[in-house]
Amino acid sequence: MLHAWNQVHPDATVQPGDRVSKVNGVSTISGMGKELRSPSVAMEIIRYPASFEVELSKRAADDTLRKLGFKFEKPGGHGLKELKITEVGKDGLLGEANNKQAELGLFHYVVASDMRISKVNDVEGDASLISEELKTAEVVKIQIRRAEVQKLAKEKVIKSTELLGMVAALAKPELFARAAAVSKSDGPGSSLEAESQPATSGDEAAAADAAAAAAAAAT
Repeated sequence: MLHAWNQVHPDATVQPGDRVSKVNGVSTISGMGKELRSPSVAMEIIRYPASFEVELSKRAADDTLRKLGFKFEKPGGHGLKELKITEVGKDGLLGEANNKQAELGLFHYVVASDMRISKVNDVEGDASLISEELKTAEVVKIQIRRAEVQKLAKEKVIKSTELLGMVAALAKPELFARAAAVSKSDGPGSSLEAESQPATSGDEAAAADAAAAAAAAAT
């Protein structure tokens, strides 16, 4: 059904990483789960920005310096461009900023573990320099990138690689493997049988279809 929606609404497609915020007007996790089993379902979808900025000032009103309140992986090698956030504490400047955004319902601006720091003030492209800027600057404008963006990109590359592997296998005319999966209704009892046969014109068409799918996935 969702695929059909995307086909009819190309300007409002639902994509991997999108969030379901309401189902039939219900916003609780358990309530949405129940509504998804209803005969008619109306979902509200939200899409978080791939990156956003958080500005923190270490100097308090009484002129004392406060801690940022989060930990990150220290760069262990040359060439790293980003820092990975490993922990966000409840106390500290970032924890306070998170609480304010949550109170406003702006959860897409809440910083969490595994997110990446790609830029601090005008420093970017070098994790060591970004780390130093975080330590020394009194006011830091931090550009945050969601980790799921990179994860989805990796999954897309893996899928494209698998499809290209299928194309390479189908392109060998002297050996075409036909796999027939024989599965049972329940349990782990399933088997896979394969036999070697010469490729036919139908096999060539399948290879062409797989190549087209790989090209589409790579875009």
